[in-house]
Amino acid sequence: MENSLFHKGMVIVVDKKPSLEQFQDQLKIQLILSLVGALLILFLFFLLFWLNYSIRDHGYRSFFSGFQAGICGTFFVASISYVIKILRVRKNEQKLKKMYIEAYDERKREISLRASSLSSFLTIYLLMVGVMVAGFWDQKVFFTLLAVLLVYAVILLISELVYSKKL
Repeated sequence: MENSLFHKGMVIVVDKKPSLEQFQDQLKIQLILSLVGALLILFLFFLLFWLNYSIRDHGYRSFFSGFQAGICGTFFVASISYVIKILRVRKNEQKLKKMYIEAYDERKREISLRASSLSSFLTIYLLMVGVMVAGFWDQKVFFTLLAVLLVYAVILLISELVYSKKL
């Protein structure tokens, strides 16, 4: 498991290509994580539902509760869909081999890595512009965007440090 990443519902090779048996073990771990994630999302949905109706309404509660329900519902459906996909793939040897080949396709891996690199670059610079512009209008928006920028930059630096030692 140390040689792969979870990305877009597929496994992307970081180091070396595992055997088909190791891939099946990775799918089992992904299945468990997806089920746990679905249960956590369901718990979060009910928690947010309870919190939304126990807190005083400031005129926008219905918008936020609808937004939160939509996000939770989307992630729940995505998690369950991925669980079903893994269960179907694990039962069919041909589908398993096809998924294995797709998961370790070097072209897809390169496209994903380049797209991630570009999106990280654009996210950092667009957040910096947003922070500068927000500073002219609203202090809350300024500090919120600044916090997002700093957290994103720290995550990016930590991941670069981890992979510079790992690879």
